Formats: sequence, structure tokens, C-alpha cells
Amino acid sequence: HNGSLEEGMKAIHVLLAGVALVLQRSRSDDLCDICGADFQYSEALELAGIGRRQISVTLCPNHFSECQKSFCSGGSTEAAPTSRQFNIPLYPVIATSETDVSCDPGTLAVAFNGVPIFGPGDGTPDCNDAVAFEGATFDQCGGHSAPGGNYHYHLPPTCLISQLSAPSGDPDHSPQVGWSLDGFPMYAGEGPGGVSMLQCGESGADSTYCLDDCGGYEGEIDADDFKYRYYMPGPQGSQVCSSTVTNSDSGTCDSGATTPCCIDVLPDTSYYPYTIGCYKGCLSSELSGGTCSSSEDGYTSAYTPAAVDPGISVYTLASSPSTDCSAVGSPSSQPMPSPSIPPTSTPTRGPTRSPTRPPTHEPTTAAPSQEPFPAPTRNPASPPTTPPPSAQPTLEPTLEPSPHPTAAPTPSPTHVPTAFDNSSSAKTSGGDEDDGTIVPFVDRSLLSGAKLIWTCLALALVLLLCVGLCRLCLKGRAREARKELDRSIPTWWVNDDDPVRPSSTVHWQSNAFADGARGGFGGGGRRGKL
Repeated sequence: HNGSLEEGMKAIHVLLAGVALVLQRSRSDDLCDICGADFQYSEALELAGIGRRQISVTLCPNHFSECQKSFCSGGSTEAAPTSRQFNIPLYPVIATSETDVSCDPGTLAVAFNGVPIFGPGDGTPDCNDAVAFEGATFDQCGGHSAPGGNYHYHLPPTCLISQLSAPSGDPDHSPQVGWSLDGFPMYAGEGPGGVSMLQCGESGADSTYCLDDCGGYEGEIDADDFKYRYYMPGPQGSQVCSSTVTNSDSGTCDSGATTPCCIDVLPDTSYYPYTIGCYKGCLSSELSGGTCSSSEDGYTSAYTPAAVDPGISVYTLASSPSTDCSAVGSPSSQPMPSPSIPPTSTPTRGPTRSPTRPPTHEPTTAAPSQEPFPAPTRNPASPPTTPPPSAQPTLEPTLEPSPHPTAAPTPSPTHVPTAFDNSSSAKTSGGDEDDGTIVPFVDRSLLSGAKLIWTCLALALVLLLCVGLCRLCLKGRAREARKELDRSIPTWWVNDDDPVRPSSTVHWQSNAFADGARGGFGGGGRRGKL
């Protein structure tokens, strides 16, 4: 029995290895380029109604993304591409109450390379600190993938930050990294004048420029024309392969590769929530649905919305011994899908009401890459009246659009899509909601024929594994049952020593008392008649 079990376990190990190989093979054609050549990022604006900034991405980073988990041996990535669009408020507001998102799984902001930015939680019911708990799996650029292939950040994206420039209004300020889903900008760790942004009350925090519980700063500064912005504070990795991860729970890189290539240092808990702990504003779906309660506009009178072109390319300075990214070229020339929001007409004149709170000084901003538009200072909860359209659309997507757009541009949309809208104008190429946060990541290539075949093969191997286990268990149980039966059935024999009736008298003795003499009646034996 023990020998059969050992052989069975060896067979199980072989089957499991085969299943893992098949599953890896089934996903090999559905992964992002490990060096970042599949990244895409573009913006388009909708001025009508509440106003929206539509961000189109592939969820692939523009840099090295080698898997650093224990089951990865180097030279592979888990990041999976999915065309997706996020719609965020073009005119953000300061909400009357903050919305806690510290334990929410999924995207809270979008970086300028198309990578989602997650919150401080690890997505489990326990809401573990993702930086400390999972930091030993972060690659040298600061990201890692969720089980479904959704590559994301929990801390400052060091490779992306090195490609971006500081705002022209404050050269000492850290660069903008991306946009939060409530419409406010997101920066790296240095604030006005180069101040290290720390939580208010922490040792070394500036008395004026410090972070609130949401991870941001409210006030007007020279770096932008908003009244609020988020920061990603803390130390940034050195972009070199490291086998140790300072401030992680384990202290060492989890990678199964011969030469691990993790990030070398993480922010400690004094920088919590690392990204966004709560929303200061409202999501686009809340604004369009009329469920947002706001106290004031989140932008100044100098704000003129414009689509941002980050101007970045594939980052080639991050590599590992098993993956050389130095020769990777520009991203794929395949354009992003055309935005589902049609371009809108240029308003003939801007709204007349002044902002809720006059600015304390005149902020300055860098010249936008597109022609700016007047910023309305209306209450975002009530859509403004759309001026008569002109024939010229106001804005084209940052990247080259598809030669065959999904729909011809219309002067002004008659319907503003919402998070649960079933109209065709609300559909995006990824099928996601208005703000991109409700539907979890789904690998839509699962329905492809080749992957379906590999998946069926994997399931067949799993079925064989289950059948093998069942047979082993049944055989083992049968052997034990036979042994138990042998111990319980009485043994009968004729007692030839009986001087009275030797031919007709028999005796039986239970095997449980087999220590007694077979020919006699010791050990608990009893006499019976045939």
C-alpha cells in the first residue's frame, strides 16, 4: 500500500507539472511584451454635459515587467493586454465627504504609460498592506501583476517617473504621473519647491505642505490649476536587479529565477496609504448619475482643460540577466481603438460665473499639446447648456486614430453615457463602466479558438489527475477493508483431542483472540456445534 501511494504521488507531480506547462503555453500568446513594446496611452475630451476625459490604454507597461514571483524562473511576464477606456471627470469637484477606498481592489488611478494604480490594500478580505505584504514580488520598475494578468502599481513607478518632466510652473516639483479616477492629477513624492510630501503629523513633515488621509494636498499651487492633487511619496527604487527588498515582510525577492530582479527598496509604513486612501472628489458615474454631493469646484479660474500627451516611449534601461530590453524599439504602430465618445464642438464662449473660491495667486502651467478650452466654473452636478456647434471638432486623440472610426463625429452628443448605460454610445472597446472601476479585469482572449483548445486540454489533464487520485483512494480502502475482515471473521476447526466425540465437535475462536492455543480453549476460545 505504501509503495503504491508513493508511485501515485510521483504520478500526481508529473500531472501537475504538465498542467502548469499547458496553462503557461495557453497564455503565451496573450501576454504583453516583456520589455514594454505593447503599451498604449491616449486621451480625448468631451466638453458637453459634465465633461469627461477619456483615457484609452492596453494595460501593458512601457517597461520591463519580468515576473518576480516564486513560481517564475525568469524571462517571462504575467502582464496581459486588454484594450480599456477610463472616463474621468474633466471638471473635478471637492466632495462634501471623502470616500474610503483603502481596501478597494482594482484601479484607483491611471498612469501615463497606461498602467493602473491600485490602493494600499492587497485585495483580500483581510486588507493586508500590499506594499509590505506583496512588495517582494515587485519588479525593478515597481509593478507586478494580479492573478488575472492585470499589471499595476502600489508605489512610485520609478522607471516611468524617470521619463517625465517637472511642471513648468514649479521645476522643483515632482512630475505628474497620471490621473486619479475622480479627475485630479497624481504626482510622485515631491511637492511645491521640492518638499518631500509626508503625512501630516509624521516626523519631518512640512507644516504647510503635507498629505491628508487620502494621500493628497488641498490648496492652490504653482504646479497646476487644480485645488487638490494626490502624491505617491516615499523612496524610489534604483532600477537595478535586487535579491533583497528593504521594508518588505520577507526582506528577500520571491523570484524563482537564478538571478532575482526585484525592486530594491519600498516605502515604509510611515508613507501609508502610498497612493490613494480615499477619494477627495466624485467619479464620473456619480456626477452623471446625480449622486455626487460637492462643496466646490476642484479647479481654479485659470484652468483650461487639455488632453495630455506624456511624450514617452518604451523604456529600455531596465533589464535582467534573462531579459535584455536594451534593443527594444518604439511601441507597436497599431493604433488604439477610436474613442467611443465622439469629439464635441468648440464652445463659442465660456461660462460667466467666477469660481467658488478666488485663487490666492496666479498659477502657471505648461503649454498644452492641444488647443485648450475654456473651463466652466459651473456647478458640475447640473449640465450646462451646450452652445451651437461648429463644423470643426475640437480635439483628436493623442495617438493616431484608426482609419475606420467606429462612428462619424457628431457636433454634440444628445446623450451622456452613465455607468450602467446600455446605449451604444456608452460602450467602450473594453466594455467597461463610466469610471472603469466596477468591472474587474477580464482576459477577453479566453474565447479565442487556440486558447480554448489548450484550456480544454488542461481540464482533461486535471480530470485524469482526479480519476487517478480516486483510484488510489479506493484501492487503499479496499486493502484496509480486507484486512479488517480477516481480523473479524471467526476461525473454525475440529478438536481432535476431544475424547468424547472427536468427529462431531468443533470449536471456533475469533481472530481478535488469536493468542490462544488453536487446539485448546485458551485465549477466550468458545465451543460450538456444527
